[in-house]
Amino acid sequence: MKVTAETLAERPVKRLRIRSLGLGLYTVEATLDDGWAVLCDNDGKVCQFTGMEWVRRRLAHLDVEQATLVHSSAYHEMIGLAREQVAPLEVPVDWPASRH
Repeated sequence: MKVTAETLAERPVKRLRIRSLGLGLYTVEATLDDGWAVLCDNDGKVCQFTGMEWVRRRLAHLDVEQATLVHSSAYHEMIGLAREQVAPLEVPVDWPASRH
């Protein structure tokens, strides 16, 4: 499912997940009433950011209840562990609009 920043601005966002793809690329996902949606531009192309600061600058106006950064590591594969054995790292992120 896809969503634009303009659509997200119309309502509170319960969860915003910033996914680190490696090599300094990030995508954003948000919870909607019927599940997770990836942030896209008006043409339907997935928005990619080159750093956390660019995500914050572009989406700081959103009313976000909880924001997290998710990073999946491939290092366990380099030492022979199965992919399923290591869960991605998910850490809370301070969101600009939630500061009072």
